[in-house]
Parts: sequence; structure tokens; C-alpha cells
Amino acid sequence: MFMRALVVGGAGLVGSHLVEALLNDGNEVRVLDLEKRFLVDTEHPKLVFFIGNMLDKKMVDRAVAGVDVVYHLAHAPLAGHEVYDPFRFEDTLREFAENITGTAYLLEASRRHCVKHFIYTSSAVVYGVQEGKELNEESCCHPENVTIGGRVYGITKLAAERYCLLYHFQLGLPVTILRLHGVYRSERFHLTKLIHQALEGKPLQVVEGTGGQYAHIEDVIQAYLLVTLNKEAYGQIFNIAGPCKFDELDLAQFIIEKTNSQSSIETVSDPTNQMILIDISKAREILNYNPKKGKNVLETTIQNYIKSLRKAYHKNCPPNAPF
Repeated sequence: MFMRALVVGGAGLVGSHLVEALLNDGNEVRVLDLEKRFLVDTEHPKLVFFIGNMLDKKMVDRAVAGVDVVYHLAHAPLAGHEVYDPFRFEDTLREFAENITGTAYLLEASRRHCVKHFIYTSSAVVYGVQEGKELNEESCCHPENVTIGGRVYGITKLAAERYCLLYHFQLGLPVTILRLHGVYRSERFHLTKLIHQALEGKPLQVVEGTGGQYAHIEDVIQAYLLVTLNKEAYGQIFNIAGPCKFDELDLAQFIIEKTNSQSSIETVSDPTNQMILIDISKAREILNYNPKKGKNVLETTIQNYIKSLRKAYHKNCPPNAPF
């Protein structure tokens, strides 16, 4: 079904793949982002860029006017979700306030322009650390005890979720929340630092107890497409993750094996950075969400990254290079 869509944060890691999927299905797509980033080389007759900030109320209004669906994937203003150490009050306050304000502008513009569906991208980080528990959408949230993504990332996401649901239940805007868990794509994932350490023979530093149900980008995009304009999803929250659990310590050992490294593994303790386990049965039942990219895909991704690094290193370095 043809639609006009706005992807806020559409030039980012997840958003750029969503934009490409929507265009491939024949839709008209607008992107609101600070820059073109992952879409810098993408040209399409049905793609329009709004280069700017979701805090620009007038630009938000222009971007939203006339679209059927708004996908909100943006998180401003701090690229990389920097973890503040030591705690910096002004920075954390700005991150919280600007994200809530930007979300509010998008929601209000969507209400005024009668958008058919508003889809907000949240995170499994909202659950916080709840050791040994598999968490579903009805579980209590404790984002205050986790630093994954930053000190106020989970708190901000949860607050924005509630603001979105206010617009659904009190003001009639069709809203859906997706709580994503550990998204990776073949050319970009969070284990690259460990791979570099292994290839250089340095100790691999792993936080004890970390890991999760990392989701491949293709499975995540499947979830976005399944939820779009699905009336059963209105007013609902869905956990979105991969089909299996990964332990970071096991992955570090796998990296050492595949790099033939003599590196050791150094474990460090951080009670605010632990594995979060989530139940995706609600998404399976209501959306028919069926993630397929499991252990083999992540392991292949790691191995391909190792090969590409070795190839690039040998091309640019002398014959006696360490790897």
C-alpha cells in the first residue's frame, strides 16, 4: 500500500535502512535529520531531505504536513549516546529536555496534520538492570539503574514513551512504541573495538555479565514494516530483539579464536551495564514478527569484519606487519 512517510533520524544507523526499505516498496519518503550521514550517497526521485533539528518547530511542521506515517528514530543531541563520566548536570539536563521537547513538537504536528500512525523508537534500556528476569512489555521499568547508552538515555526514552501514549489515549493519535534491543548491521556493530584489540594482541576488556538478544538490522526493519498502519498495534508497546541470547564473554572468546590472537580477556565489573533479557512473544503473536538472523549471522559478521581489516592492513602496511 502506497504511503507518504517521514523518518525522523532517517539518516542514522537504523533509519537509513528503513528509508531504503520504504523507497523499495514504492513509497514517498521524507527524512528529517541534522545531516545526510548514511544516506549521503542516496538519491531517489521519491526521497526528500529536511536538514535540520527536531527542535525547529517550523521545520517539523513542514516535514510532517501531508504525510501518513511518522517514524521517530531520532535521539538528540549527543552522537554516540556519550556516557558522562563524571556526571555533568548541564549535559544530562540538555539531553533529556531537548529530546522530550523535540518529541512533543513531532507529536503535536502529527495530531494537527491528522497523521495516520506515529511510531516511536524506544529501547530495551528502559527496563534497566533486572538480573535473571525475562522482561515483557508489562514489566516494571528501572532505567535509573543503567548507564547503557548514557546516564539519562533510558530515562529519556521512557519519558518520551509516556508522552507518546498520552497523545494516543487522550488525544486520539494512533501511536505505537518499539523497544529495540542491540541493533547491528553487517558493516557496523559494537564489537569492533574487541576485534581491534585481538588483532593487536592487546587484552580484550569485557564487562562481566554483559550481552543480550542482539537484533540484525534486517529483522528490525521487518518489525517496522509489520507494525506500520496495523490497527492492532495502535496504543501498544512491542519488544523487538533477535532470536537468541549472546554472552559478551563468549563472543570475546570467539573473536580470539578467529583472529588467532594471543590476547587475554580482562573482565571488569559494572553493575549499571548488565545483560537485559526481553520477551518478544507479544510481537510474534500480534505482528507476526519472526526474527531469523541469529548466532550464525553474527558470527559471520564478525569473521567478515576480521577479513576486511586484515585485507586493508596488509594493503597499507609493510611486510612485517603484526597481522
